[in-house]
Amino acid sequence: MRMPRKLRRMRPTRSISCALACLISYGALLVSCGGGSFQPRQLIALSVQPSDAVAPAPDGTVPFSATGTFDSAPTTQANVAAQWSSSDQSVATLDPNTGIATCVAAGGPIGITATAAGKSGMLHSSATLILYGFTAAADWALCREWHRLDRCVPDQQLFKCG
Repeated sequence: MRMPRKLRRMRPTRSISCALACLISYGALLVSCGGGSFQPRQLIALSVQPSDAVAPAPDGTVPFSATGTFDSAPTTQANVAAQWSSSDQSVATLDPNTGIATCVAAGGPIGITATAAGKSGMLHSSATLILYGFTAAADWALCREWHRLDRCVPDQQLFKCG
């Protein structure tokens, strides 16, 4: 049995109307459940690791990293993008994008600061870097041989030489 011509033309219109009504209902349901407004998580705190570092000068390097705390899950993220700065460029230079400090001369302690945009403005966090110089070539050779700074750093702190 064939469908009358009049009913064949009406069927696509009804299907489109039904589909449109379903989409509108689904959209209303999605918005009422909070799915219509996505809020990205925002940075609320910043910390720098390591918080205290010791390095040989000249040419020793220390990589610093920033960890962020956010207002929604996941709440912690390592290696957050930050701008880096050194309180004394004559003692240690710092790559502003990577956070790698390069020792220029003995001195310090100096401040290493990470800055990032947060929920309530710019967030800052700091660490301390101390750079020790070697008094003689023999000190440097001993340090390299034993991978220790006990002849170069008070209290026999361990540190792998460059």
